[in-house]
Amino acid sequence: MENRGGFTVSTDLPRFDWPLVHHRLSTRACWSLGIPLEVLQRAFRNSLAFGVFESEAQVGWARLVTDYATFAYLADVGRRLRAARAPRPGAVEVADGGHHRPPRSPGP
Repeated sequence: MENRGGFTVSTDLPRFDWPLVHHRLSTRACWSLGIPLEVLQRAFRNSLAFGVFESEAQVGWARLVTDYATFAYLADVGRRLRAARAPRPGAVEVADGGHHRPPRSPGP
């Protein structure tokens, strides 16, 4: 567990807010629409999973599908949305409900 800027990163799966993670992934991620909670938890147990916490509230998660030697695939990156969060100018809506800036055009 590591604390950075008021956030704690943890691999402690019992600490995860499973109703939150399950809801977001089962209703918004194309690969896991309607996935049962038990299957989602098994996927996280069989990966290297990270939770991001602000105080005790889970605000983010991700998992690495890995062989722990030479390969890792970053999957299921998500975050809890905060109320009253306004998008930055020029941002576009993304699948998880967050915002990101579109890629810059290459120069002339």
